[in-house]
Amino acid sequence: DKMLRSFKYATRSLHSNSALKSTFNSHLLRNKWAIDEREKSVIVTMNTNAVNCINMEFFNDLNDTMERLEKDIPNHKPVLLTGPKESRTFSAGLDLKSLLTHDTQESALKFVHQLNNAFEKWYLMKRPTVAIINGHAIAGGMILALCNDFQVFVKNDKKKLVFLKEVELGLPFPGKTFEIIKKTIPERELWNATALAKTYDSETADKVFSHVYEGDFEGAIDYAENIFQLHSMELSIKAYCDIKSNLKRFNTSKEVLENADKQFVDCFFQPKVQKFIHHQLL
Repeated sequence: DKMLRSFKYATRSLHSNSALKSTFNSHLLRNKWAIDEREKSVIVTMNTNAVNCINMEFFNDLNDTMERLEKDIPNHKPVLLTGPKESRTFSAGLDLKSLLTHDTQESALKFVHQLNNAFEKWYLMKRPTVAIINGHAIAGGMILALCNDFQVFVKNDKKKLVFLKEVELGLPFPGKTFEIIKKTIPERELWNATALAKTYDSETADKVFSHVYEGDFEGAIDYAENIFQLHSMELSIKAYCDIKSNLKRFNTSKEVLENADKQFVDCFFQPKVQKFIHHQLL
């Protein structure tokens, strides 16, 4: 199955890199996400690990980046989130090896809350955001792309697959995370993308992402900047952010969101699910 093969590649790329493993021991020893301010935008390049798997170090980098943006970059400049230009992967999603270290319901639920909060924080950021998907976006990596106001899938000779694999692992979606998915993927495609774990490529990415750009990475940057054709983003930024906040506000009750988190944790601790996830990491 090409979806699971792509997931295994991403996971092995992360855990087979011994030099990378050593950097996990200290957040302070790793490079921060690169922030490149341009005339019309700011490019944020994720570089937490080889395939930008989502773990505690990733959360630290995301929070650190948002603090740096708040401090140093005017908020009318759109943030373009991407992976390294030469990488085959935008983000490989959750670091399952790290997830398996949570061996109690309480610990796993705490991690789920951190995941939800990280996604929600980027999703509601008070500035324009665009994800430039220049490689595979797997599960949580695809969700991370959906956390942006717009997505630009780069269509070129580099093969890229995009999918939400959670149901294939026997897992539902945590509460706030699923709200982001429901708010972003068109309703006509929502069942296919979530319950059926459909895989999308260069020919079908427009079913789940707002934009597909055919060309090179540099051209995709220009294309992303030109999404914002307002007369003056500096003049319009407060109105833009107010509209964004109203469009993205969750309408689901706290009780329902918390129950979805519990469902994720309950499924995660099922013996069959644990066994299958361990098998994927071999």
